[in-house]
Amino acid sequence: MTPRMVLEFCRMHGYGAAIVHNEAVIETLVGRPVLAFTVHAGHSYFYGNQHVAKMLQKRRTTAVTRLKKEQRASTTPIAAEWKPWCRELVPGHYAVPEESMPQERAWFLEQGKHPKVLLKSETCPRALLYTCMPKLKEAPGIVYIHALPAHSDAIEVWVAVEVGA
Repeated sequence: MTPRMVLEFCRMHGYGAAIVHNEAVIETLVGRPVLAFTVHAGHSYFYGNQHVAKMLQKRRTTAVTRLKKEQRASTTPIAAEWKPWCRELVPGHYAVPEESMPQERAWFLEQGKHPKVLLKSETCPRALLYTCMPKLKEAPGIVYIHALPAHSDAIEVWVAVEVGA
């Protein structure tokens, strides 16, 4: 049951309502008795005390604002500078076809190494990151393995034509 459904129930039965999210009242409805509840992590928690419910109902609603994620400048070099991956643990940026990412991850796991997996979607990795360990006689740094889409060559030509135009 969604908060909107509870609000409609209150409206149909003449009840009051107050919806609280992130410690701010986001919507109210005039009526008695008052159903006041907090929405947190996909769940609704109702207030049992009518005095508290009435106080929440009297609060002014606040505008819902989305928090902006601060973007950092990328340190990843352009794809043309990535080297082909040869399964050597030398820090740098490498590229492999997108469909071979599971095999590359399996290779790491067979070596007893556990790369960080960055996801493109719920099931598709977009990159593998492995931090080389000097104590394992590896050059210090990070190995970045990027997945290239199936038609990356055609995409690269298209981008060059569009940007060059």
